[in-house]
Amino acid sequence: MKKKINLLLFFGILSAVLLVGGIPMIIIGAGKNTFLLVTGIVFTAFDFYACPIIFSLYGSAVSLNHTVQCVTSEHIYNVKDIAVQTGKNEEIVRNDIRTAIEKRYITGLLFDGEKLFYNNNAKAARTTLRAKCPSCGAPVDYFSDEANPTCPYWACL
Repeated sequence: MKKKINLLLFFGILSAVLLVGGIPMIIIGAGKNTFLLVTGIVFTAFDFYACPIIFSLYGSAVSLNHTVQCVTSEHIYNVKDIAVQTGKNEEIVRNDIRTAIEKRYITGLLFDGEKLFYNNNAKAARTTLRAKCPSCGAPVDYFSDEANPTCPYWACL
């Protein structure tokens, strides 16, 4: 998410610079340089619309990130408490939480409209482990959440 925010900020600043830079390009290009004139018109026209849109998307992403940080870093799971912490309206916080869960910025938690709580039915992050069968010495691969790994040859371990 941080990468997306930085990218939006970069393109927002670039768009603002090209918008402002396009105006002198039009003036200078109006004399003799048609390429400079056309480039200035394109920069100015495109960035006149793009600049506010990009900065609006940037602001939304920063706001969503603030809500996600309240949940993931500060471990605040109540909508009212997140609203107080972020200074947002409770309905905006609800929408931010739904969006964050949908985009998988917040995982392992369920949302009932007022509170976030841990999903006890979800399996923990699975990692593959390897053991050696004491009977035959064969390597046995198993997942970390399996209680009893078994040898595929001897059915023991």
